[in-house]
Amino acid sequence: LDMFSAVNVPVLGLLENMSYFICDGCDKKHYLFGEGGVRRMSEELQVPFLGEVPFIPRIMSDTDLGIPPALRGDDTLDAAKPYYDLARAIEASMEALDKKGKGQDGPKVVFE
Repeated sequence: LDMFSAVNVPVLGLLENMSYFICDGCDKKHYLFGEGGVRRMSEELQVPFLGEVPFIPRIMSDTDLGIPPALRGDDTLDAAKPYYDLARAIEASMEALDKKGKGQDGPKVVFE
């Protein structure tokens, strides 16, 4: 994150990818890499937590076919919902940056 601060790029937040999978047999969330690590890190670093993207086989299969689940236009689809939720979280994070006056300028690169 220091790298982004050094070049005046705001950090919108942290996202936990491959956060869990839901077992077909028991319908329970299984956290393969532990639970809540990215959320705790976002709190420690004082940046927004943008959410979790779970292991969902349809995400992999649709993406391999060149049709990302979010492009199906159905935010209730299990494979698309995490991306719609992420888009809403990013929008909220960008609005918060705008309110602080930090969202208007992009990075400035100067060559001397």
